Amino acid sequence: MERMRLDLWSFDPGAPAKSAEDCAAAMLDRVISSWDEGADVVVFPEFSWMALERFAAGVENVARWFWDERFPSLLDKLQRPGKAVVLGSVPFIEEDGRIRNRAPIISDGRFLYQDKIHLTPWENAFHGGDRVCIWEFKGHRLAVVVCLDIEIPELSAALRGKGIDLLLIPSATESVFGVERVH
Repeated sequence: MERMRLDLWSFDPGAPAKSAEDCAAAMLDRVISSWDEGADVVVFPEFSWMALERFAAGVENVARWFWDERFPSLLDKLQRPGKAVVLGSVPFIEEDGRIRNRAPIISDGRFLYQDKIHLTPWENAFHGGDRVCIWEFKGHRLAVVVCLDIEIPELSAALRGKGIDLLLIPSATESVFGVERVH
């Protein structure tokens, strides 16, 4: 089993930016610089991409801009063997119109994703996912659970015995109490 170095980034969705492209470029630059400095896995917080809302006006517009306009380019630029990134989370619109809180994952050039399963009360416009994505990376078994999902005993029980070596948890909270709760 190979050792891995992780870079865990915080991200302020209110940080100054002139455009949606500026926000996306800042996150891409962080991934590339982390990888160039030796990180194997980079993780951003839940809802990092909601920084785009001030430019896209609304959850649906953020989802469309990210997945239709920006994600294909990110996927192309983040095709690096031996590297992985969890790009926080971003709204995703299913074909039936349901919105998911989706964590895009790029690992060894492959696109994977994890939908948040258990939603907070303020995520009432979203629908929960129904599975946990487990994948192999550098001889390890990894999984992502998004924020509140880590607190759900049934999910922990479902993961027991799956041989998970590293559990990544992109989360967003509004206060110190939320940070302590997730910890």
